Amino acid sequence: MAGAGAKKDPATEVAVVPGGDVKEAVAASAEVDTQAAPAEADAPPPRLRTERVDNVMGSQAGAGSSDFHIYRRHRRTEQKRQEQLDADDEKQRRDREHAERVEAKRKECEARTAKNAAKRRKKKEAKAKRDAIAKGTGGSSHAFEDDGSFMAKAKALVKEKE
Repeated sequence: MAGAGAKKDPATEVAVVPGGDVKEAVAASAEVDTQAAPAEADAPPPRLRTERVDNVMGSQAGAGSSDFHIYRRHRRTEQKRQEQLDADDEKQRRDREHAERVEAKRKECEARTAKNAAKRRKKKEAKAKRDAIAKGTGGSSHAFEDDGSFMAKAKALVKEKE
């Protein structure tokens, strides 16, 4: 390792140096470059990334007069960030529930439409059958022809059965 505080992030092969010590970062970068595969020799060296340290106190003892205001500002920005995350989650949840309701209503409407279409089709087929029987063109439900001699044929059939 380059220094006591330097760490390497294995996923990105970037030297992470706490406090931003440039000499250690350069040494860590050189160490990362030497461990690179031969195929990556043409690739540019990985970018240096340092951890950001906010509000570093100097060598004086105690807090300065602006430390509370700095803390309050950081706290306020973090609270706003958390509120925004919560608002985004709530919006996603509402959008998901709305999409589920819309989908359920769409399926219900399609089922109702299919049922009504089946009823209309059935009614139309029944009407076509009635019209065909009335015209004498087919679909007859009795064994007699519709030529006006129905009663005579029915009486003859009854006599045969006796």
